[in-house]
Amino acid sequence: MKPVFHINFDFDTDSLLEEANKQLKDKSTASHRGYEVMYDDWLFAPGGEVANEECKRFLNHYDLEEGDGRYHLLKADSYLIPHVDIDSTCGVNHVLSTDKAPVNYMKEEYTYKTALLDTTQKHGVVNLGYPDRIIYKICFRKHTYEEVIQKINGTH
Repeated sequence: MKPVFHINFDFDTDSLLEEANKQLKDKSTASHRGYEVMYDDWLFAPGGEVANEECKRFLNHYDLEEGDGRYHLLKADSYLIPHVDIDSTCGVNHVLSTDKAPVNYMKEEYTYKTALLDTTQKHGVVNLGYPDRIIYKICFRKHTYEEVIQKINGTH
C-alpha cells in the first residue's frame, strides 16, 4: 500500500491560510515543539477556530471519532529530514501554500493538494526552490492509516 492517499475534500483553504499566517507569526503559539536542533526551519502552531471547525467538518463527513487540526510551516529553501512522527499514526495534510514541494518516502516522491499520509513510515520534504510550505494537518492517534482510508472510501 502506498504511504500517500489522495483525498478530494473541499477545505476552506482561504480561511485556513489566513488563520495559519496569524498563528504561525504569533510567537506565543508558534514553536519548534522541542525540535530546534534538527528542525530550525520547521514551525508548528495549534489550530484556532477555523482549524477546529474544519477538523470537525472533516471528521463528521467521514465518520471518524478523533483527530486534531494544527498548522505547520517549512521555510523556503529548507528541508525536513526523513523522520517518523512520534505523536500520530497518520495525518491528513492540506497544502495551503501555492507551490507544493513533494513529500518523500525513501525513493518515491508524492505531490498532493490534500492527502492522508502514513506517518509511521519515514518521510521528509525537500523544499529547495519553493516558497514557505504551509500545511493544515489533521493528526490521528487512535486510527491507523488503513482504518482512515476505509472510512474515506466508505468501507467501514
